[in-house]
Amino acid sequence: MNILSPHDVRVASILVTTLNSVGLAMSLVTLVLCVILCNKRHEISGMTIIRVIFLLQILEAMRCLFSLVTVYADATDNAGCRAQVFFTLVLSAAPLNLSVVCMVYFQAILLHKVAVRGRYLRIMLLAGVAAYTIVPPMFTLFIPARTAGMPSYCAFYDAPSRRLFIFKWLVIYIWLSLTCIVGLCSITAMMVAIFRRAGTVKSRICSGSSSGSRAPGQPSSISGELNATVVKESLHRRRRSSGLVVAKTLKSMCWFSIVPIVSFTFNMAYSVVWYRTQQQSLAVFIVDQVLQFLSVPLYCLTFYLNPSVQRALSQYLQDRKGPGCRDVDGMERLASHQSSLPGSIGGTSGDSTIRTTAQATDESSGSPISLSEMLSDEYYTDSLGSSSPTEKKPTQDSDTSP
Repeated sequence: MNILSPHDVRVASILVTTLNSVGLAMSLVTLVLCVILCNKRHEISGMTIIRVIFLLQILEAMRCLFSLVTVYADATDNAGCRAQVFFTLVLSAAPLNLSVVCMVYFQAILLHKVAVRGRYLRIMLLAGVAAYTIVPPMFTLFIPARTAGMPSYCAFYDAPSRRLFIFKWLVIYIWLSLTCIVGLCSITAMMVAIFRRAGTVKSRICSGSSSGSRAPGQPSSISGELNATVVKESLHRRRRSSGLVVAKTLKSMCWFSIVPIVSFTFNMAYSVVWYRTQQQSLAVFIVDQVLQFLSVPLYCLTFYLNPSVQRALSQYLQDRKGPGCRDVDGMERLASHQSSLPGSIGGTSGDSTIRTTAQATDESSGSPISLSEMLSDEYYTDSLGSSSPTEKKPTQDSDTSP
């Protein structure tokens, strides 16, 4: 028995229309910004996480658009209701399944150091997600409505009978519960790794600052002092940036599936309560719709808070200011650092000092490091899933490198 009054039905329709319209607009804006940024900064266009976020935005836009269509063009015959139920279930479960598989994939790469080469594994994972999302709802396309415990598939969202309740759990909720369990385990593992990695980076920074002091009375020229200090700070910055980028990448991924997991868990619990009481509440329906809507801004924030996207956006803005902005900033930082050294005259030394520190050598890789790279806060470039040959790869470190 459905106890929603005609006034409650109108309120529910207005709520669904508003939330899905806002969600569709947010997804489209994020898609446009993602395309523009990938065209301007080609180093992030080949990253796996950016492709996953792009696909998530497409799925969310399709879900919101389909929900808007079903509000104003609801099916009335059994065949149309079958198709409507099938596409609703697929578009609702696809973002959650894809986000959980994405978290497990990057957890294996960043935390467990699993070497993933080639695109075949990613294609197989994507095909597995598609099969896991499409196959269970396909039972609604060929199982008769009477067998599922309803007069027609237009009554799929009415108060469930015992047979319809079992059918919903076999088609929807069992598979979603497995996805939610895997997602919660992955989120817990990522949060533990974030706290451990943050403590490791903090201890390395403290040990690096204590070991970087020079004994009093040790003879050193200004150029030698500057060269050794810049190289040492560059190495410490490289290790610290490696750990911080891994931590920021994990933070940008571990929380964006929490709301979809909570939403589907709430929906599963509500289905049990609805079956027991045979009553539907407008307040519970509103909470369910709001939880489904919150997944859209969280997927958008995953794109905006990604460290690689923030770095590419800042570099794009710096390039628009002028080609020499980064070099000028690096020289200013070099001059300020040089003025703080003992024995500097008036905060300046000669051009020879700058030339001696124009290039240094990384102790771990042996490759020359340019001055602008050493003095830049963005020295470590995130190569997560990137296939760009011009991207600088980080030195493999057992604790901090992804």
